[in-house]
Amino acid sequence: MKPILFFIMIFGATVLPALADLTSNDLNEIRLIVKEEVKAEITTLRKELKADITSLDTRIQKVEQGVVWMRGNLDKVHQQTAWIVALIIVVIGVPQIIVIWRSRKDRLIAKQIETLTREIETLKQQRIVNP
Repeated sequence: MKPILFFIMIFGATVLPALADLTSNDLNEIRLIVKEEVKAEITTLRKELKADITSLDTRIQKVEQGVVWMRGNLDKVHQQTAWIVALIIVVIGVPQIIVIWRSRKDRLIAKQIETLTREIETLKQQRIVNP
């Protein structure tokens, strides 16, 4: 029985402060403490956010600079590709045009030679027949 009475007294001693009512001053003090803690946490979070935003801004600027650099390089590559294509067309196209032009000229000369050969043959036959 003594141990039970002892535990009841200890339990009562620990429970009595929990049953005490809080006054409005106590609540106001708690609110002020919580407000100050929240303000301090908000200011640190804001500072961290500002730091993160500035670091993101610098990263974004670096990426934008990289994009501008890449666009410049791509423009150069496009120009070089256009010049190479033009050079290939000139190197392959001009000789082909010359070959076509010469073959037409050769055909015309061959036709002229053929017609002249026929005329010579007809003239030879006329001369043989009419000396």
